[in-house]
Amino acid sequence: MHSSLTPVPSALSVLSRLARDVAEHAQTREALQAVTQAALDLTSGRAAALLPLSPDGEPCAGVLAGDVGVAEALLPADRAAFQAGPGERAVLERQRVLQDEGEAGWLVALPLAAGQGALGTLTVRRAEPFGPEDLAALEVVAGLAAGLLAREQLERDCAAMTLTDALTGLPRGPLLRDRLEQALARTARDRSPCALLSIDLDHFGRVNEEYGRALGDRALATAAARLRASVRATDTVARTEGDRFVVLLGGLHGVQQALLVAEKVRLVLSVPMNLPGASVTLGASIGVSLAPPHGQQPEELCALAKQAARQAKRHGRGLVWLAQLPGSGSPERRAALTQDLQGALERGEIGVHYQEQFGPDGEPCGVEALARWTSPRWGSVTPTEFIPLCEDDDLIVPLGTWVLREAVTQLAHWRAAGLPYARVAVNVSPVQFLRPDFERVVRAALDDSGLPPACLELELGEAFVASHQSVITQRLHALRGLGVRVVLDDFGTGGSGLAALMQVPLDGLKIDRQFLREDTSAPLREGRGVTASIAMAHALGLDVVLEGVETSAHLALARRAGCGRTQGFLQGRPRPAEEIGAHPGVSR
Repeated sequence: MHSSLTPVPSALSVLSRLARDVAEHAQTREALQAVTQAALDLTSGRAAALLPLSPDGEPCAGVLAGDVGVAEALLPADRAAFQAGPGERAVLERQRVLQDEGEAGWLVALPLAAGQGALGTLTVRRAEPFGPEDLAALEVVAGLAAGLLAREQLERDCAAMTLTDALTGLPRGPLLRDRLEQALARTARDRSPCALLSIDLDHFGRVNEEYGRALGDRALATAAARLRASVRATDTVARTEGDRFVVLLGGLHGVQQALLVAEKVRLVLSVPMNLPGASVTLGASIGVSLAPPHGQQPEELCALAKQAARQAKRHGRGLVWLAQLPGSGSPERRAALTQDLQGALERGEIGVHYQEQFGPDGEPCGVEALARWTSPRWGSVTPTEFIPLCEDDDLIVPLGTWVLREAVTQLAHWRAAGLPYARVAVNVSPVQFLRPDFERVVRAALDDSGLPPACLELELGEAFVASHQSVITQRLHALRGLGVRVVLDDFGTGGSGLAALMQVPLDGLKIDRQFLREDTSAPLREGRGVTASIAMAHALGLDVVLEGVETSAHLALARRAGCGRTQGFLQGRPRPAEEIGAHPGVSR
């Protein structure tokens, strides 16, 4: 009868050393290397190989000991062991005689398992048969290896739980950040924008209260499935917390594409969910930030998208809200400015200046009303700095109402005095426009001033109109029903296409000054973009204002293209009402 080549005291010594080595190795891979070497030492073998099995049943990178060439040759045997049936795997043949290139040898393959799951195989080869003591020692080593592999699987599962959401299967924060960093790197390399959609489900708390958490979980899972189906396979949908989701869109053409996807998502999430025992309707408030205009760091984009989502929720829910561009100055300055804005209107620090608009023959024909803040502490603060602060703090509503009333009253006064101004244009903040009482505020301002409604133009930003088209169309019709004119402001910055313009009730559009600068700075373009935009507007029956006219070349381009009105520093800077009244501008 064959006896073991490894005496028991030697086996105990090897196992004792193995226990110390495993305890010292924090990394599972290093511990598995020690186990494989111990299997070799215990049996005085020529080579050993440990082949782990992945959770989906695929062999992973093997761990080798002894003669590497021979050990590598053992891996196919390990793979064959994985393909054995359940019964065979449980009673895998202990020994087989091998004949490789005229050299005889013996092989033992032990399955590594925990519970019902196969974790891998440990295979050892040597010249002599294995005795009972060898097999008993290898059983101990195999048990230790199985424990290490089970621990590694548990660590992977725990890591996966932090990376993916158990309820929806969507990525969570750490994985989302990793993908956002990759998207930002591609944006910097390819100059293709990426966008972040911060999505807050509306009325989800009510679903949990009325139907219980189990049905609430079903609603979340349904929302997650709808989100995945609404975007491309290359986009990322993540669940960040509770009823909040994030969608990362890469490889975009511009802001309009991001807003269209956001609107699609909003509509998809507003469809009733037929769940077991109840039909629920949620909806979503969505904030959108875009790289590079809103920033190029993950923290910036996430913060701005979340802030925009809060604005959407605060101003009526069920809205898509484009983030404001980051404010200038330090956070401390912005906080101090916000504090000083409180009461600035009542203290008389805010006034209205007017910039004149001119017709095709250089005649003054209208004005735009512009809010100006002169602070005792800060001096003259630019609108690009204080208007976003007003919008974030809801100060924009009383400010916008006051500017509107001042503007229509002033124009009525000028018209009575015989000044040649047919219209006054007033910028309307999205926050103010979405308020339920906005139409009443406009009607009251016109009634109190006596100004004909056709003399008032309300300017709405292109990005806002594009992202809220389905929400604001009815109100636009109502305002135009009063006789008020509606103009699309900042045209050329929000990506509106011809199809979108045809669906929105408008009277005119104002071409953005940046679009004008880019178009005339490239000699090969020769103003073709501005000319084409004016021609398109005329084809749709819209009036056109070209703003940002600062050079004679700009003015000549506007006149060649048949632009109805121009506005810019070349023809006149914004001035207080008393200066306009005393010295009406004359076009150059």
